[in-house]
Amino acid sequence: FPKGQQLTRQGYTVLESPMGSVLLNVLLRTARGTSKRGNYGILFKSNYNGTFYQVADPAIHQNALGYVDFERLEGLPGAVFINTVLNPMGVRRGDPARIVSRLSYNDGVDWQPLRTAGGDAIHLHAFTERLDPADAFSRAAAPGLMLGVGNGGAQLTAYAYGNMYVTHNGGATWDLLVKHPHYWELGGRGALAVLCED
Repeated sequence: FPKGQQLTRQGYTVLESPMGSVLLNVLLRTARGTSKRGNYGILFKSNYNGTFYQVADPAIHQNALGYVDFERLEGLPGAVFINTVLNPMGVRRGDPARIVSRLSYNDGVDWQPLRTAGGDAIHLHAFTERLDPADAFSRAAAPGLMLGVGNGGAQLTAYAYGNMYVTHNGGATWDLLVKHPHYWELGGRGALAVLCED
């Protein structure tokens, strides 16, 4: 690991890494009580043979069960979605976590915010809040098409206040699809999307 990293090593999660590097989350903070938010870890990315690591994200969001807000975008090699905690020091003091969404197109080397065509930031609820872990933002049969529940603004808010967003260009820009959270399923290689209000 990089020099100077003080890891408590409460837990490790090896994440899907088909690009030749290992992506490893090391749990740093577990929130007390029943809070669903406030857990985070350091996301590390290895070199080609897994012997040296660098920090890919210093505070990736996860839940108390160890599930991480990390998702590969199907059909787009190197494309990764995460939710990250902006205020890890505040979370350590007991403040609520400020969570934002990020995308990488080079397997976690560089990150960018999710944006609408008008440039507004959006944030999506991810793996740690799903009822069905098999659900995903994207499908390999429909590369570039993704759906998710989230909100605009400075940070992620409660799921109940979210709306459905869609992208047709691999996350480069997002559009509001419908108001309120919905369940969804894609079919026909992305030609068919079925929505049901949550």
